[in-house]
Amino acid sequence: PASVLEAYLREEAELIRTLRHGDRQAAVAIVNRSLVAIYHHAGSDQALTGSLLVELLVMLGRGAVESGADHAEVLRLHRQQLDALQGLQGERALAGWLRHGLDGLMDLIERHHRAPSDILLRRAMAYLEDHCCDEDIDRDTVAEFADLAPATFSRLIKRRLGRTFTDQLNHLRIERAKELVLEGRQSLLQIAFETGFKDPSY
Repeated sequence: PASVLEAYLREEAELIRTLRHGDRQAAVAIVNRSLVAIYHHAGSDQALTGSLLVELLVMLGRGAVESGADHAEVLRLHRQQLDALQGLQGERALAGWLRHGLDGLMDLIERHHRAPSDILLRRAMAYLEDHCCDEDIDRDTVAEFADLAPATFSRLIKRRLGRTFTDQLNHLRIERAKELVLEGRQSLLQIAFETGFKDPSY
């Protein structure tokens, strides 16, 4: 059992990352690996198996809360799952119980991602402002920094600012270019390259 808990700790960071990005397939793969370890170490001891599954569910819940799911809703789901666990027998039934819990937690996270907080948007926009002149800056990089799904980030920018990501990026670059033009120390071509515009005609 100690080695199972060690496996949980090794998997936890990756599991939380997959939860944050709403990647159900990757989360299920991690849960499946954990299930194999549980069944291997617990053997036919149903009580031990149930205890380890509850521990895994708690870890999933912790990851869901860190990914933005409402804490009260996670606790409510845990209560429902614990009630449903009573009387379950067999690996298939227990695996189904755990996957049902995972699906419920992912639904709670997705509900959060459909209405991300202003804090996440501010975090994303601050990062974009700091890195708008980087040659390799793109929507997905900024979204990942702020723990937002890229599509969600795009919708949020459009709804809040009335611009696409590309429009906002170009706006920030132009504002920086205007500052450099006023300083008068560089050519327009140098300024264009410095502010992320790699096509001189553009």
